[in-house]
Amino acid sequence: MLSSYLQKLTNVEFIPHQNKEGVKDILNISDATYVCFSNIPVLATNSPNKLFDSLASGKLTIVNTPGWTKEMVEKYQCGFYADPLNPQDFVARIKPFLEQRDLLERHKKNARSIAEQHYSKRLQVQKLVSILNNEKQIRVSGSEVYILTA
Repeated sequence: MLSSYLQKLTNVEFIPHQNKEGVKDILNISDATYVCFSNIPVLATNSPNKLFDSLASGKLTIVNTPGWTKEMVEKYQCGFYADPLNPQDFVARIKPFLEQRDLLERHKKNARSIAEQHYSKRLQVQKLVSILNNEKQIRVSGSEVYILTA
């Protein structure tokens, strides 16, 4: 039903499941991502790969779960939280990015910066080595608590 309704729109495309390379190709031509999950409280603690793909690709990152992802995109101004039960909230929050290209570009730059500063492969390997070496003084941000326990 949704796909037949959206066929009337010229700027919406349904893309089938993709492998990592296919996702990378899609991200290369996108300005934003929508990292969405069902409205189940436990999902506010997840660490979705698509979130990290979005940040690494320097995309405006929109999330629909409260919790650390919401806090992170708001704190670092790399995206926004949209209440999944309030579609008008999404419309109101996306509108400035559609109207102000500089705002969009600033958030995209912040996304890439946050990926490099907090989630780079180099930093994650260092943390993993610290864990494997049983080091007691591992410094993590609030969001990484979920990553370390996964």
